[in-house]
This record gives sequence, C-alpha cells and structure tokens, in this order.
Amino acid sequence: MKIVKKILLGLLTLILLVFILGFFYLQSLKPTYSGEIDLDGLSNYTEVYFDDYGIPHIYAQNIEDLYYTFGYVHAQERLFQMEMMRRVGAGRLSEILGPDFVKTDKFFRTIGIKEKAEKDYKVFMSDTTTQEYKIIQSYLKGINYYINNNNRPIEFRLIGIPKEEFTAKDMFLASGYMAFSFAAGLKLDPLLTQINLKYGQKYIEDLALNHVPGTQTIPVYKNPLVNYSQLSNISYNTNEIMKSLPAPYFYGSNSWVISGKKTESGKVLFANDAHMKFAQPAVWYEAHLECPGFSLYGNFLGGIPFALIGHNRDAAWGITMLENDDTDFFIEEVNPENANMYKKNGKWRKMKIILETIKVKGSADVNFQIRKTFNGPIINDVLDAGDKPISLFWTYNKKPNKLLQAFYGLNNSHNIEDARKAASLIAAPGLNIMYGDVHGNYAWWGAASIIKYKQPVQTKMFIDASDKKNIPQGFYDFADNPFSENSPQGFIFSSNNQPAAVNGLFYPGYYAPESRAKRIVNILSKDSLWNIEKTNIMNTDVISNTAVSLSNTILSEIDQSVVNKSKTYKKAFSVLKKWNGNHLTTMTEPVIYYRLMRKVLEECMADELDEKEFELIISGHFMQKTLPVLLNNEKSVWWDNVLTKNKLETRSEIFTIAFVKAVDALIEEQGDDITDWKWGNVHTVEHQNPVGKMKPLNKFFNVGPFSTWGGTETINNLNFHLSDNGIYKVSYGPSMRIIIDFADIENSVSVIPTGQSGMFLSKHYNDQAELYNSGKYRKQMMNMQEIISTCKNKVIFK
Repeated sequence: MKIVKKILLGLLTLILLVFILGFFYLQSLKPTYSGEIDLDGLSNYTEVYFDDYGIPHIYAQNIEDLYYTFGYVHAQERLFQMEMMRRVGAGRLSEILGPDFVKTDKFFRTIGIKEKAEKDYKVFMSDTTTQEYKIIQSYLKGINYYINNNNRPIEFRLIGIPKEEFTAKDMFLASGYMAFSFAAGLKLDPLLTQINLKYGQKYIEDLALNHVPGTQTIPVYKNPLVNYSQLSNISYNTNEIMKSLPAPYFYGSNSWVISGKKTESGKVLFANDAHMKFAQPAVWYEAHLECPGFSLYGNFLGGIPFALIGHNRDAAWGITMLENDDTDFFIEEVNPENANMYKKNGKWRKMKIILETIKVKGSADVNFQIRKTFNGPIINDVLDAGDKPISLFWTYNKKPNKLLQAFYGLNNSHNIEDARKAASLIAAPGLNIMYGDVHGNYAWWGAASIIKYKQPVQTKMFIDASDKKNIPQGFYDFADNPFSENSPQGFIFSSNNQPAAVNGLFYPGYYAPESRAKRIVNILSKDSLWNIEKTNIMNTDVISNTAVSLSNTILSEIDQSVVNKSKTYKKAFSVLKKWNGNHLTTMTEPVIYYRLMRKVLEECMADELDEKEFELIISGHFMQKTLPVLLNNEKSVWWDNVLTKNKLETRSEIFTIAFVKAVDALIEEQGDDITDWKWGNVHTVEHQNPVGKMKPLNKFFNVGPFSTWGGTETINNLNFHLSDNGIYKVSYGPSMRIIIDFADIENSVSVIPTGQSGMFLSKHYNDQAELYNSGKYRKQMMNMQEIISTCKNKVIFK
C-alpha cells in the first residue's frame, strides 16, 4: 500500500506540476496591456494607451516609431490571423494543415495570386524612397520583433506552424486574396453556362443576368460546344474551397454619407458597415495612431498597415464591394498535336508553363504544372472542368496591384482631391470608395479597372476565345467609372447594387438586389435632420419591403381551397399575409417566409438542376436579384416540372404545392403550435475560429452561438444559406458598424462583432459581442486628455 500511495502521490504531483506549468504558459501568451517593453531600434519612446475595449491609442514622436510600435501591438493580438491570410493567398495551407488542403493550394496557385504577388512585390521594393515603403518596413519590423521575442499564439503550437518572418510580399498575397473574395463570376459563370447549354436560352431569360429596368441604382452624378455536364464543377469546387478557408472574405456592404444640409450638426455624417464572413478573431482590428503631423483612427486587416476603413481629423473613407465583373472564362482552341499550344488570332502560340511544388504536412511534396494562355491560366485540372481547355481572365492578373498605395493615399487624404487620386489607383478588387470630409464634401467613386469589350459580350457565359471580337480590348479610364461628388440629392449610398448607366452603358457585374438600397433611399429621403442616434437606428434596421412584396406575390396565387383544409395552413397564411417585413427574433413571419421560399425554389428548379447545382444557384446575390423577376413572370418555363410527362405545371400550382410542403415541414420541425415558431430559434450566429472547428476546442475558441435578428438583404444584413432543414446559420453580416459626425470627430462610434483580441485568454476576445448583438456602439476616442484620464492600461515602448 505504501508503494501505491507513493505512486499516486507522484502522479498527483506530476499532474499538479503540469497544470501549473500549463497555466503559466497560457498566461505568457496573453497580450501585454501594461508595463514597459524594450523595442530595439526605436528612436524615441512611444506610449500606448489601451481603452476599456482593448483598442490601442499609440503616441509616437515620428512616423517610423509609430508604425514600428503598431506592428508589434497588432501582432500580439492578431498574429495567427496574419499567418492564415498570407498562407491562403500563397497556396501554402497544406504545409501546416495536411493533404486535405492540396486542392485548395493548387487552386490559389493556379489562379495566379502567388505569381502576381511576387511581381508586384519586386516593383514595390524597387523604390525605397517612398513614404509608404518606409511605413511598411517599420510595421513589418514591429511584427517580426514580436515573433522573435515572444511566445506565439497557442494556435501555432496546436497546429505546428513553424516560425517565419513577414515581408511586404505577404501584404500583396493578402490583397490578392481580398481580390479573389470579390470575384463572384468564379462561382456563377460556369453554372449559368451549363444551364444555357443544357436547357437553352429560354431558361436564362428568366434569370436576372443583367440590369433589371426600374430597380434602384446608385445615382451617378457628373457559345461553343462544350461537355456541359462538367461545367458546374467549377462553380461547386470554387464554392467548397471558399467555405473551407481559415480566413475571412467579403460578401457585400452598406455605406451612406449625408450632406450637412440634412444633418442636425450641419456637418457631413458618414456611416459604413462592410459585410464579410463571420470569423473569430473578428475581421477588423481597430487602432488609433498619433505622431506630430499625423492622426488616424482606422480598421485594419491582419498584416496590412493601412486602414481600409477609417478617418483622420479631416476626412473619412469606407468601402463596399463594387461587384463589377472582373473575371471571364474563355474556351481555348488547343493544338491537337501539342496540348501546350493554343490558337490566338489564327496562329498557334506556346502556352506559358509554370512548375509548382506544394509542400504537404505529413506527406510527400506535390508537383504540378500551370498552363497559361494570353487570357489567363487554364483552370480545368484544378477544378475538374473536363477536357476542353478553359482559361480565366482576371483583372487582378492584368493590372498592377496598387491597393497598398491607394489606401496609404486615403489614410493621408485631407480633401476630396486627395481621396479621388487615391481611389483612382485601384484596379482590383472593384470597390465603392465612400468619402466625406470636414469641408462639407461627400462622394462615391466606383474604383476599379472595368473591362472594355469591342462588341457587346455576355460575360456571364463562357466566351469563345477563337473569335478575336470577343477578346477584351483593355480597360476603361477611371474618369469613365461611375461616381458621384456632392450630389444635389443630399446624400450618397452604396449597397452593392447596380450603379446607374455611364454614357448609356450599364457595366456588367454581380450586383446585389435593390432591397437594401431601396430601403436606404426611402429612409434617407424623408424630411429629417440626421444625427448619430437616428443613423444607428437605420444601421440596425431589419425590415425588408422586398420580402413582403415577394410573399404577397406567392400568397395571392395559392389555391385557397387547399389552405382551408387545415387550421395550421389557415393560420400560417393569415400570419404571413399581415407581415410588415420585420425580422425580430420574437417573430413568426420570417420562419414561415424563408421555409416557403425554399420550397418554391425546390419546386421551381430542382427538377432541372442536380442537388449541387441547386444549392449553388440559390446562394448569394444572384438568386435574390432574380426572385422578383422570376416570381412575377407567370409564363416562365421554370414553373413546368420537366419530370412530369404530358403535363404543364402553372405558377399557381407550384406556389400551392410549396406552401403545403413548407407548413408541413415546419409542423414536423417546430411543432403544430405556430406561436412557437420564433425567428430567434432558427436564425443563429457563431463566430468560428479555425481551431474551433474541432471539438471540444470550439468551446474555448468560438464565440456564440447567439440567436440573432435581421435577415437576407435587410439593412442589418445577417445573411445565411437557404437551408433544407429550416435552420439558418448566419454566415456573414456587418463586420463592423461605424458612424462619424464631422461636427465631433473625436466622438465617433463603432462596434465589431466579437472583440479586439485574437488571443482566447484575453478579456478583449469577445467583450463587444453583447454590444454588437443588441445594436449598440462604443466611442472611438481621439481626444488625448480623455484617453490619458480614462484608459487604465498603458504600455511604454523604450
């Protein structure tokens, strides 16, 4: 027994020792919010005050020390996020995550982000005299000093990520990934081409491929023979790759800027909420930077030193997705005697061959080759697109990437001329740059290199590369882009919807439906003087007039004799009929509406499309834009079920069948008491950390789930896939909300979905979640006296 007791005592001692060591190790990973830190190479000391939400207010004596300190502070909170961003763009996930990500890495290498980043990096490094070069090097110095002198986040140890310093090339990789996340055509064009080839033009005509006349626009002031059965693989595989990525990506956004003539203060009011995939840590890191001659409060992406959204003391800028079409697929003619030659202008030309090696954790290296034509890389092999070579033309690969220079310019803009010049540098991704300033100016610029064609080409279908008339002729000048400066309307806005025509031409794109834009215009057009409080209410508006209109279209066609067969049918019909479009968590109507819409689309399209194709086409902006066109077209070919012989189904029959199936499904899922069908029970959001995909780590690294309000294309756009089980897990929404009144620039307000820190033990990991979920804000402090007197935590860098 004495031996047993000694063994047990030894084991307990060992367990206690491991626990103590583990505790102190985890504590060593927490960010430093107070004390002193030696930072070799600073020319003078810097002071960093952390406010109640962990936002750093950095004061330095010069710009180099300022960004050196910022790089260190940013890295201590978001190093893992920075690591994932650069690895996605470079196609280097397999090195740390294993063979499951080989296809993802092949995809990103093939579309050219790594190759393009290397070219842009060399150009950028060729001129070391620019101010942006000096800032970037200082910022990188801070990141790398943190890496080399501190324990890295626990995710690095759990996954086994080796230590590797950051370079400016990593910033170009991150911006390339950002450009990819905007490229909607990669997911949509192949599927639309397959539908056209399989069923014909009549099926395409009822879908909203182009501008729908009469819908709300952003006012401007101032097929060849292919094996169609495999084309949808491109759409499907691209979509699956995006879903698996350990990094956030853009979906849409809202922004509006109101003239001082329509505000209580008499000064410009600025609002922005960029819509991105929810993730943990949150997409944006907020920071306030000050040194003599420079002042900035901004939202920063991991590894990028310039604020994509932010303001100084004179100007504010924000972004939404322009949604222009900057990716086109070309069907290439290849020499039957040499698969590495293609025809251009009637002559055989050699393809460019790039040899790539992917290092794979726990497995052998993977070697493969990329073939490129004049139009772009051949994407068949990596996306299972069949034998007919298909190349990808992407604006990002055709124009110099000056995104970093553009946002450096915006960060240092003090008037409308500065901002316009900075916006003109952007080629891809296409952005709506929103702007307001202390001088009373307000503006919007469509910032992109928009593809120019010699003749009208349907760019949402695969294009025959053998006809030189189909080949892009270059790009429009920035002066020909849509824009508005100081509009007499008294406000400008963008909700990813179609800009008005420029010189009689609607530029093609994958624009969002008019729902949010129309709601914004209706509210802003009211005779009211705006302030931050009123703007906050509008920012979190969850009413969809479009949903009410579509619901009424369906209900008006449903056979009442069928509705009257069941008390629950009658109750559901009556409740939905009285709906005002609100999406509060306590409401029943959205539960019925989205279940009904899913069943309508199933009855309408699932007979023509297989399961993968159906789930793809009902996702995203395209279907939301198509719904008003399709549902109001009584004669659409989609109403007929192609699987039934000698029968032509009508719209009324489809709506009636869908209604019955929707209510029956809800009874099975939610019970037969309709008062129990609450939106908050089925509409939830969870902010997932890449490590949190594995149980039980999700309990430590993920934030949520929470019941949440909002819905598809409400202003508070908490969007989801229209699932087949009646549970709607929010995938994306406002990644931040910001309101700036130029009458009081030091008291702007904002909020992010979870918290500042990416370190799960930090008190700022999720301390903004409650504010965000309830539609509240916190102050963006810029007053030095207030910061010094209220901030409890201070770090001096020496």
